[in-house]
Amino acid sequence: YVAQFPKDADGYRALGVVQEQQQNFDEQVESYQKALSLSDEQPYWLYVTLARLLALRGRKAEAIELYQRGFKCSRHEADGLSYAELARLLSERGSTEEALDNYRVALELTPSLDWARFCIETLRYNQGVACLMAGDIEDAECMFSNVEQVKSSWETPVWFENEKTVWPYYQFDHAGKFEERKPAGV
Repeated sequence: YVAQFPKDADGYRALGVVQEQQQNFDEQVESYQKALSLSDEQPYWLYVTLARLLALRGRKAEAIELYQRGFKCSRHEADGLSYAELARLLSERGSTEEALDNYRVALELTPSLDWARFCIETLRYNQGVACLMAGDIEDAECMFSNVEQVKSSWETPVWFENEKTVWPYYQFDHAGKFEERKPAGV
């Protein structure tokens, strides 16, 4: 069909579906990309399917762009899992705030994504460590005080004792001195 009608985006989209059924994933990527090059007016599923395929092939920047394009053109169809997948890619790229925003949207759309909540808390924890390493004790303390889900997964929770704030892996006193520590079993 696409040989007879090479400018038909719908034909390439249909070809991609057949290629998926045949497990010809590289060809499926090419067909979906061709469909998008012929027309941006594609169904939401094509954007996220292509984004997932590209992410699996290590083409993360392209995957991020496709998720974002898909969400823009089909916000009403967007699903929490796709937002969480985008958030993971953004986090890996180092775009922490954007990742946090997308994890929050994922949870709004699909509240049962507990692992997305865990990822938010982990990113906050990592932000706290970064603040601590930069010597910004006040911001670190603020970040750690916002971490809730992650705390329950550690044997040693965050707590305050005397003039020290203690949380898993790190401890600092209010003079700014900190030391690394590890909970039991790590």
